[in-house]
Amino acid sequence: MTAKSPAEGVPEQESEGAPPPEAESETADLEARVAALVEEVAAERDRVLRARADAENTSKRSARERAEAVKYGASGLARDLLEIVDNLERALASIPEDRPAKAKDVGTLREGVKLTLQELNAKFRRHDIQRIAPAPGDPFDPNYHQAVTQLARPDLPGGTVAELLQPGYRHHDRLLRAAVVATVLKETAAAAPEASSNGVDDAGPGEPGDGDQPAEPDPDGTDATADTARADA
Repeated sequence: MTAKSPAEGVPEQESEGAPPPEAESETADLEARVAALVEEVAAERDRVLRARADAENTSKRSARERAEAVKYGASGLARDLLEIVDNLERALASIPEDRPAKAKDVGTLREGVKLTLQELNAKFRRHDIQRIAPAPGDPFDPNYHQAVTQLARPDLPGGTVAELLQPGYRHHDRLLRAAVVATVLKETAAAAPEASSNGVDDAGPGEPGDGDQPAEPDPDGTDATADTARADA
């Protein structure tokens, strides 16, 4: 029997420099799968962040809407009550205090309307419903005032409030109704200083002005007066 040599039956060792084609293909597949997973994780992370931001914005918006609903919940009711306030004020204005009442019931009615109006205004103040009533001469504010006419008031600056026609109201910082006012004509306000500086002489009819010269005596009239006096003597 012939002995086998040590080299027989042992496969030849592959060269270490070049990996087999199967290994290269598996490596490329793994790299492609890893890249796809990385992109998928990044997209999922971005989706989660966007969803979280949307949830936070929705929560903040809901909280703000709830706060506004609580704060301005009575705005509709307050707007409806303004006409009642107007009617009560008209009723008081129709019975002025300086006019004597024809009957005792009229005075009682006036006091009842006055107390009702005071109580209603107190309820308004409790809910921060503020009255807008500019006085004559106050600056005109287009945010809270509504001008419907113009009046000639030389004693007030042009463009300011001349008269309050109907008061306005606001609930917190929300306008319920603008105050209806009349404004001052700018031309009328500017006419007063012009009239005082137009150079008209205010001297009386019998007084000489600043630029008038005193009248010179008439020599003929003086001689005639002297002749008359001698003739009488």
